[in-house]
Amino acid sequence: MLIGDVAGMTLRPWRRAPLLAEGRPLSLAAALVVATGLASLGLSLAGVAVEPEQGGQRGADVGASVILPVLFAGFWVIDAMVVDAVAQLMGRPARRRRYLEVSGYAWPLLVVFGMVRLLQAYVDRAAGMPASDAGNAIGFLDFALLAWFVVVVTAAVRAVYDLPPASALAAALAPLAVVATLLMVLLIAGTVLHGAGLG
Repeated sequence: MLIGDVAGMTLRPWRRAPLLAEGRPLSLAAALVVATGLASLGLSLAGVAVEPEQGGQRGADVGASVILPVLFAGFWVIDAMVVDAVAQLMGRPARRRRYLEVSGYAWPLLVVFGMVRLLQAYVDRAAGMPASDAGNAIGFLDFALLAWFVVVVTAAVRAVYDLPPASALAAALAPLAVVATLLMVLLIAGTVLHGAGLG
């Protein structure tokens, strides 16, 4: 059932999400998110090991890989908080727990990002240089994956909150807008502090 739910949410989210919204254990959704983070960690580290040497970049890549499970779990929770708040602004009742239960089944799709990165690393290694043209071309698959992830999350929002498609899409994109805004504020604050000689 778990594999069927994950495959259904990945391949046909508009059909599977309403079934998941009928109720699944929150602990199972949390385990899926953690497992996705751990799988992505392994794939990312494998990609770092395979790709051609880039000097000091390797240490940064390993560091970024190591924090993936924490980032995934944290963003899953933040995503639910923001989506639930936006849905309430749209007149829907709070259903954060149910959204967490359903949206957890969307996260395994992100393992494919790690697979694409590993494939890029092998192509770059075969080309004998980092960021080869063929490797960069494969990297464009990430954009298609990101678009599909948004579709899957939108289906989860729609199933849980019974929102029209455009409103569900807006709610699904709201967490990304919040993160982008926070990063922009931090960038501006850092620039101001640096300009004032305090940073």
